Amino acid sequence: MHPRNPYKHSPDFGSLAEFFPPLKGYLSLSPSGKYSLDFRHPEAQLQALLKRDFNVTISLPKHRLCPPVPNRLNYVLWVQDILFPYDVVSPDKEIRGLDIGTGASAIYPLLACSLPNAEQWTFVGTDNDPLSANYASRNVEANNLGHRITIWPIQKFPNTGMPVTEEDPRSTPILAPLVEDTESRFDFTMCNPPFYASISEIEKSAEAKDLPPIAICTGADTEMITPGGETRFVLQMLQESAREDVRGQCRWYTSMLGKLSSVGEVVTELRHLNIDNYALTQFIQGTTRRWAVAWSFGDDRLPDVSRIGTPTWEQLHLKL
Repeated sequence: MHPRNPYKHSPDFGSLAEFFPPLKGYLSLSPSGKYSLDFRHPEAQLQALLKRDFNVTISLPKHRLCPPVPNRLNYVLWVQDILFPYDVVSPDKEIRGLDIGTGASAIYPLLACSLPNAEQWTFVGTDNDPLSANYASRNVEANNLGHRITIWPIQKFPNTGMPVTEEDPRSTPILAPLVEDTESRFDFTMCNPPFYASISEIEKSAEAKDLPPIAICTGADTEMITPGGETRFVLQMLQESAREDVRGQCRWYTSMLGKLSSVGEVVTELRHLNIDNYALTQFIQGTTRRWAVAWSFGDDRLPDVSRIGTPTWEQLHLKL
């Protein structure tokens, strides 16, 4: 967990429900007097934490991902470390971010713009799902952040149905705001790509787990499945970012990864493209482990910005 993440311990659901009364309907009281949450309704905790800790209000449609706040905050704080590796976050510095696949919640832009000293942060959030893009726009407006966060709907898989399949073409660049507008400039990108390549891969992943999940996964196919899985998605990001007309438009490209094996493949491609200015980290939240990669074509080199723990070369299974 990031050292600045306040969610180092499980919330006191009793006091959280006192602040956010709608949460009470999802709590149960044990004989010892301790409250526990029914994790089959993750949106209740999401709304309570966002309102209490960030003064953010959101609504979500059914069958769309309900992001966990602590995990998403880890990523945002790591991006801050990359942008300000030697100083605290400057309230006077104008920062522009691109959130690829912002989702119905628009969680990354809303969190990042609600943190201390982030008054000058602005975002463009893209999404290829019309329903998610619509809700993201509504959530931005509900928090009076329309002047700082722009939602960019894109059609990544035209004329095809869902779920996506291996045969679906990628007709729209992942980095569409950069590729389509060569005058645009960003300080960073964020991305939490779909993990899986197919429904069968999701099923195999669930079967491999020792215990059933304690929370319900509410994601739609468009959020969880992409041709070639997360590895192919991020490799395409890498290749697009390396284009001569794109590489200088963003200071730091970043993406989250859900599988350790994907990290090794991404690093191999970074080396293949002769990109030696990159950083890796891992996010550990309870029993959930995620990884992230950042790369840049600029001259600024980072110190040890992970502050969470970086995977070893042995873990990445790299053939050096």
